[in-house]
Amino acid sequence: MLTQKKPFFLGLNRGISEVFSGDPWFRSFYMEIAKLYGYPTSTAEDMSQRGKVLSTFATVNISLALEEHRMEWIPLWKDKVEVTPKLAEDFCRKIYSIRGEHIIPLFE
Repeated sequence: MLTQKKPFFLGLNRGISEVFSGDPWFRSFYMEIAKLYGYPTSTAEDMSQRGKVLSTFATVNISLALEEHRMEWIPLWKDKVEVTPKLAEDFCRKIYSIRGEHIIPLFE
């Protein structure tokens, strides 16, 4: 029996491109998380091969964490809480306490 795969959604948007083009709050929140970990916020920020790899690594891990822990950030999104580095840090600490691991694991 074939089962249909659930489409991948990042937040309320289908995929990363919709997020970055359609939701300024989410885009800012996402970028603050990347900055918190010291990763490029996009491949355009660092055009080197290393920068592209790091940006992609961050994008995948942040995307998976935000999708997995939607109930943790959706109230912030609904209330349009101001996105600050502290908000991103508090969110990442909360996710660490739930998972026991960072949103972006060590890149080895």
